[in-house]
Amino acid sequence: MNYYEILGVSKTASYEEIKSNYKTLVKKYHPDLYQGDKTFAEKKTQEINVAYDILSDSNKRAKYDLELNPPDDINTYNYTPPKYTTSNYNYDDNSYSNNYTSKTSSHYTSRNIQNNYTNSYNNNSQYTNDIFVNKLKVSIVTVFIVLLAYLAIFLVTIFQYNSYKKHNTINRINENLTEINTHIDSNNTSSSNEEFNINDYISDSDLRQIYYEYYTNTFDNFSEFKKALSEYIKTYTYYE
Repeated sequence: MNYYEILGVSKTASYEEIKSNYKTLVKKYHPDLYQGDKTFAEKKTQEINVAYDILSDSNKRAKYDLELNPPDDINTYNYTPPKYTTSNYNYDDNSYSNNYTSKTSSHYTSRNIQNNYTNSYNNNSQYTNDIFVNKLKVSIVTVFIVLLAYLAIFLVTIFQYNSYKKHNTINRINENLTEINTHIDSNNTSSSNEEFNINDYISDSDLRQIYYEYYTNTFDNFSEFKKALSEYIKTYTYYE
Protein backbone atom coordinates (compact mmCIF):
# COMPACT_ATOMS: atom_id res chain seq x y z
CA MET A 1 0.00 0.00 0.00
CA ASN A 2 1.53 3.35 -1.02
CA TYR A 3 1.17 6.70 0.71
CA TYR A 4 -1.67 7.82 -1.59
CA GLU A 5 -3.67 4.73 -0.69
CA ILE A 6 -2.91 5.19 2.99
CA LEU A 7 -4.42 8.70 2.90
CA GLY A 8 -7.20 7.61 0.51
CA VAL A 9 -6.43 10.16 -2.23
CA SER A 10 -5.53 9.95 -5.90
CA LYS A 11 -2.04 10.57 -7.24
CA THR A 12 -3.23 13.87 -8.71
CA ALA A 13 -4.84 15.07 -5.45
CA SER A 14 -4.26 18.68 -4.42
CA TYR A 15 -2.64 19.71 -1.15
CA GLU A 16 -6.04 20.68 0.26
CA GLU A 17 -7.46 17.21 -0.44
CA ILE A 18 -4.42 15.53 1.14
CA LYS A 19 -4.65 17.75 4.21
CA SER A 20 -8.41 17.21 4.54
CA ASN A 21 -8.11 13.41 4.34
CA TYR A 22 -5.18 13.47 6.78
CA LYS A 23 -7.26 15.33 9.38
CA THR A 24 -10.18 12.93 8.94
CA LEU A 25 -8.02 9.81 9.30
CA VAL A 26 -5.94 11.07 12.22
CA LYS A 27 -9.12 11.85 14.12
CA LYS A 28 -10.57 8.46 13.28
CA TYR A 29 -7.53 6.48 14.47
CA HIS A 30 -6.54 8.69 17.39
CA PRO A 31 -5.70 6.24 20.22
CA ASP A 32 -7.79 8.25 22.69
CA LEU A 33 -10.86 8.16 20.45
CA TYR A 34 -10.55 4.85 18.60
CA GLN A 35 -12.94 2.22 19.98
CA GLY A 36 -10.98 -0.83 18.82
CA ASP A 37 -7.46 -2.12 19.39
CA LYS A 38 -5.29 0.71 20.73
CA THR A 39 -2.09 -0.87 19.37
CA PHE A 40 -3.54 -0.98 15.88
CA ALA A 41 -4.66 2.64 16.26
CA GLU A 42 -1.15 3.71 17.23
CA LYS A 43 0.43 1.92 14.27
CA LYS A 44 -2.21 3.26 11.90
CA THR A 45 -1.61 6.78 13.18
CA GLN A 46 2.14 6.42 12.61
CA GLU A 47 1.49 5.24 9.06
CA ILE A 48 -0.84 8.19 8.39
CA ASN A 49 1.71 10.68 9.77
CA VAL A 50 4.52 9.27 7.61
CA ALA A 51 2.33 9.42 4.48
CA TYR A 52 1.27 12.97 5.20
CA ASP A 53 4.83 14.06 5.92
CA ILE A 54 5.89 12.89 2.44
CA LEU A 55 2.87 14.03 0.42
CA SER A 56 2.47 17.42 2.11
CA ASP A 57 6.00 18.45 1.11
CA SER A 58 6.20 19.24 -2.61
CA ASN A 59 9.89 18.20 -2.93
CA LYS A 60 9.41 14.95 -1.02
CA ARG A 61 6.27 14.19 -2.98
CA ALA A 62 8.01 14.75 -6.33
CA LYS A 63 10.84 12.44 -5.32
CA TYR A 64 8.32 9.87 -4.07
CA ASP A 65 6.35 10.05 -7.35
CA LEU A 66 9.58 9.27 -9.24
CA GLU A 67 10.08 6.25 -7.01
CA LEU A 68 6.54 5.06 -7.76
CA ASN A 69 6.82 5.71 -11.51
CA PRO A 70 10.50 5.65 -12.55
CA PRO A 71 11.51 6.48 -16.16
CA ASP A 72 11.73 3.57 -18.59
CA ASP A 73 15.54 3.64 -18.69
CA ILE A 74 15.84 3.16 -14.94
CA ASN A 75 15.28 -0.11 -13.20
CA THR A 76 11.94 -0.45 -11.51
CA TYR A 77 12.07 0.59 -7.88
CA ASN A 78 10.40 -1.78 -5.48
CA TYR A 79 8.82 0.11 -2.62
CA THR A 80 8.85 -1.49 0.76
CA PRO A 81 6.66 0.18 3.40
CA PRO A 82 8.59 1.20 6.50
CA LYS A 83 8.62 -1.15 9.41
CA TYR A 84 7.10 0.22 12.54
CA THR A 85 9.92 -0.11 14.96
CA THR A 86 11.01 2.06 17.77
CA SER A 87 14.26 2.91 15.96
CA ASN A 88 12.51 4.15 12.80
CA TYR A 89 9.72 6.11 14.40
CA ASN A 90 9.40 6.82 18.05
CA TYR A 91 5.85 7.32 19.22
CA ASP A 92 4.99 8.70 22.57
CA ASP A 93 2.27 10.94 23.92
CA ASN A 94 4.36 14.12 23.87
CA SER A 95 5.78 13.75 20.35
CA TYR A 96 2.43 12.81 18.87
CA SER A 97 0.67 15.63 20.68
CA ASN A 98 3.15 18.20 19.36
CA ASN A 99 3.01 16.83 15.81
CA TYR A 100 -0.78 16.63 15.81
CA THR A 101 -1.12 20.14 17.25
CA SER A 102 1.10 21.64 14.54
CA LYS A 103 -0.87 20.02 11.69
CA THR A 104 -4.42 20.59 12.92
CA SER A 105 -6.31 23.67 13.97
CA SER A 106 -7.61 22.21 17.24
CA HIS A 107 -7.49 19.09 19.42
CA TYR A 108 -10.36 16.65 19.32
CA THR A 109 -10.48 15.33 22.85
CA SER A 110 -13.18 13.58 24.80
CA ARG A 111 -13.97 16.82 26.59
CA ASN A 112 -14.40 18.69 23.28
CA ILE A 113 -16.74 15.99 22.01
CA GLN A 114 -18.73 16.15 25.23
CA ASN A 115 -18.93 19.96 25.02
CA ASN A 116 -20.06 19.79 21.39
CA TYR A 117 -22.75 17.27 22.31
CA THR A 118 -23.91 19.43 25.23
CA ASN A 119 -24.05 22.56 23.04
CA SER A 120 -25.97 20.69 20.36
CA TYR A 121 -28.44 19.38 22.93
CA ASN A 122 -28.93 22.85 24.42
CA ASN A 123 -29.49 24.34 20.95
CA ASN A 124 -32.08 21.68 20.15
CA SER A 125 -33.81 22.28 23.48
CA GLN A 126 -33.87 26.03 22.85
CA TYR A 127 -35.30 25.45 19.36
CA THR A 128 -38.05 23.21 20.81
CA ASN A 129 -38.88 25.80 23.46
CA ASP A 130 -39.11 28.55 20.82
CA ILE A 131 -41.54 26.46 18.77
CA PHE A 132 -43.71 25.81 21.86
CA VAL A 133 -43.75 29.51 22.82
CA ASN A 134 -44.70 30.55 19.26
CA LYS A 135 -47.56 28.02 19.17
CA LEU A 136 -48.77 29.23 22.58
CA LYS A 137 -48.76 32.84 21.39
CA VAL A 138 -50.75 31.92 18.26
CA SER A 139 -53.28 30.00 20.39
CA ILE A 140 -53.73 32.93 22.79
CA VAL A 141 -54.24 35.40 19.94
CA THR A 142 -56.74 33.06 18.27
CA VAL A 143 -58.76 32.65 21.49
CA PHE A 144 -58.71 36.42 22.03
CA ILE A 145 -60.02 37.09 18.51
CA VAL A 146 -62.80 34.50 18.93
CA LEU A 147 -63.86 36.06 22.25
CA LEU A 148 -63.95 39.52 20.67
CA ALA A 149 -66.13 38.17 17.86
CA TYR A 150 -68.57 36.59 20.34
CA LEU A 151 -68.65 39.81 22.39
CA ALA A 152 -69.43 41.86 19.27
CA ILE A 153 -72.24 39.45 18.32
CA PHE A 154 -73.65 39.66 21.87
CA LEU A 155 -73.62 43.48 21.90
CA VAL A 156 -75.28 43.68 18.49
CA THR A 157 -77.95 41.22 19.64
CA ILE A 158 -78.64 43.27 22.79
CA PHE A 159 -78.86 46.48 20.77
CA GLN A 160 -81.26 44.96 18.26
CA TYR A 161 -83.39 43.51 21.07
CA ASN A 162 -83.66 46.89 22.82
CA SER A 163 -84.51 48.60 19.54
CA TYR A 164 -87.15 46.00 18.82
CA LYS A 165 -88.61 46.33 22.33
CA LYS A 166 -88.66 50.12 22.12
CA HIS A 167 -90.29 50.02 18.70
CA ASN A 168 -93.03 47.66 19.92
CA THR A 169 -93.67 49.83 22.98
CA ILE A 170 -94.01 52.97 20.86
CA ASN A 171 -96.36 51.15 18.49
CA ARG A 172 -98.46 50.00 21.43
CA ILE A 173 -98.65 53.56 22.80
CA ASN A 174 -99.69 54.88 19.40
CA GLU A 175 -102.31 52.15 19.14
CA ASN A 176 -103.69 53.07 22.58
CA LEU A 177 -103.78 56.77 21.72
CA THR A 178 -105.47 55.97 18.41
CA GLU A 179 -108.02 53.89 20.28
CA ILE A 180 -108.66 56.82 22.65
CA ASN A 181 -109.16 59.22 19.76
CA THR A 182 -111.44 56.80 18.00
CA HIS A 183 -113.53 56.30 21.11
CA ILE A 184 -113.79 60.02 21.72
CA ASP A 185 -114.76 60.68 18.09
CA SER A 186 -117.52 58.10 18.35
CA ASN A 187 -118.93 59.82 21.43
CA ASN A 188 -119.10 63.45 20.36
CA THR A 189 -122.44 63.79 22.11
CA SER A 190 -120.83 63.45 25.51
CA SER A 191 -121.08 66.45 27.75
CA SER A 192 -118.11 68.75 27.85
CA ASN A 193 -118.47 68.86 31.60
CA GLU A 194 -118.12 65.10 31.88
CA GLU A 195 -114.91 64.31 33.74
CA PHE A 196 -112.22 62.66 31.63
CA ASN A 197 -110.56 59.50 33.06
CA ILE A 198 -107.56 58.16 31.16
CA ASN A 199 -107.91 54.76 32.84
CA ASP A 200 -111.03 54.21 30.75
CA TYR A 201 -108.63 53.80 27.81
CA ILE A 202 -105.23 52.83 29.27
CA SER A 203 -104.72 50.82 32.43
CA ASP A 204 -102.42 52.00 35.20
CA SER A 205 -100.10 49.05 34.55
CA ASP A 206 -99.54 50.17 30.94
CA LEU A 207 -99.12 53.78 32.02
CA ARG A 208 -96.56 52.78 34.62
CA GLN A 209 -94.61 50.80 32.06
CA ILE A 210 -94.54 53.83 29.75
CA TYR A 211 -93.54 56.10 32.63
CA TYR A 212 -90.68 53.95 33.91
CA GLU A 213 -89.31 53.30 30.43
CA TYR A 214 -89.38 56.84 29.01
CA TYR A 215 -90.43 59.58 31.46
CA THR A 216 -88.77 59.03 34.85
CA ASN A 217 -86.31 61.83 34.07
CA THR A 218 -89.11 64.18 32.94
CA PHE A 219 -91.61 63.81 35.82
CA ASP A 220 -90.98 63.52 39.54
CA ASN A 221 -93.48 60.72 40.06
CA PHE A 222 -96.07 58.58 38.31
CA SER A 223 -99.05 60.70 39.43
CA GLU A 224 -97.55 63.82 37.84
CA PHE A 225 -96.98 61.92 34.60
CA LYS A 226 -100.51 60.50 34.60
CA LYS A 227 -102.01 63.94 35.23
CA ALA A 228 -99.93 65.59 32.48
CA LEU A 229 -100.87 62.90 29.95
CA SER A 230 -104.53 63.25 30.83
CA GLU A 231 -104.39 67.04 30.38
CA TYR A 232 -102.64 66.59 27.05
CA ILE A 233 -105.29 64.26 25.71
CA LYS A 234 -108.13 66.41 27.04
CA THR A 235 -106.67 69.60 25.60
CA TYR A 236 -105.77 68.40 22.11
CA THR A 237 -108.34 65.72 21.49
CA TYR A 238 -111.38 65.65 23.69
CA TYR A 239 -112.32 69.31 23.43
CA GLU A 240 -111.75 69.78 19.70
